[in-house]
Amino acid sequence: MKKLLYICIIIFICGACGNDRENDIIKRIRTWENRTILFPKNTVFTKGGIDTVDWDFSSSYKIMTYVDSSGCLSCKLQLLEWKKLIKSTQKQFPDSVRFLFIFSPSQRTALLHELNIAQFDYPICIDENNLIEKLNNFPVDAKFQTFLLDKDNPLAELN
Repeated sequence: MKKLLYICIIIFICGACGNDRENDIIKRIRTWENRTILFPKNTVFTKGGIDTVDWDFSSSYKIMTYVDSSGCLSCKLQLLEWKKLIKSTQKQFPDSVRFLFIFSPSQRTALLHELNIAQFDYPICIDENNLIEKLNNFPVDAKFQTFLLDKDNPLAELN
């Protein structure tokens, strides 16, 4: 009987912890609802970090992800997974969803190396001065640095 009581207490405590974590996640997400992501007016997009390209902001939806320089760069980038998601999304929702990649690396050459290895040819912004993060104050936790921008939340540019 004591064993059963201990097991019930452990399950109750673990369940309560999980519920707190879920509430924390919901709270974090809600703080970013209906916010506009700000970008400097001179934001430049490139392919492979080399060739400057125009980036069309007029799509109905944009999935924006920000990756900073802390920790393992290749682990955080997950470029092959992004390529799969882009391909799948473009197949299901052609011309409706665009992807916006903002990278703020401490070592540009390491980022370019990762882009080359993954053959990642989607337009990216390399924000070496981390201006976009400074304007928006993104959450520190990388799990909360990807955002869905809808057609009513267009790109806001600052002078």
